[in-house]
Amino acid sequence: MNSDNWQWWQYFLAIAEQGSLSRAADKLAVSQPTLSRQLQAMEAQLGQPLFDRSTQGLSLTDFGQGLLEECQHMQSSAQRLQRLATGQAQTLTGRVRLSANELIALYYLPKLLPSFMQTYPQVSLEVEVSNRASNLDKRDADVAIRMFPPTQLDVYCRRLF
Repeated sequence: MNSDNWQWWQYFLAIAEQGSLSRAADKLAVSQPTLSRQLQAMEAQLGQPLFDRSTQGLSLTDFGQGLLEECQHMQSSAQRLQRLATGQAQTLTGRVRLSANELIALYYLPKLLPSFMQTYPQVSLEVEVSNRASNLDKRDADVAIRMFPPTQLDVYCRRLF
């Protein structure tokens, strides 16, 4: 296996998540034939298929299923590394995406945000109001205010009130 080809693992993960080459290609912004060739090369290098092909799309083989969890961990680690690397050089300027549920956004944020914005005028704050839990690993939001303990790994949390 070409251990230097991280791109293959990203391709594998996108195909597994999307269930089809065309949807994965759209997500990755590559052509479907390119993605298909890369998948075939990866399977040839591994010596066995990662996906069963059918008219309903692609489904993981037992072998592919066995690799999926480790691939997801690898992606999570790469995203965490990226956050750590960029966080070292950042000052308190730029855009911050805050995710909060409707209750918090309606009753608490209007009281808290003016003081925050006055203290940090260089920060551009975007507030996403949703009762759905945002995924911080996938950068759905930078900061999340939640009414329940986080289930994601390596998330710093603090009880507010």
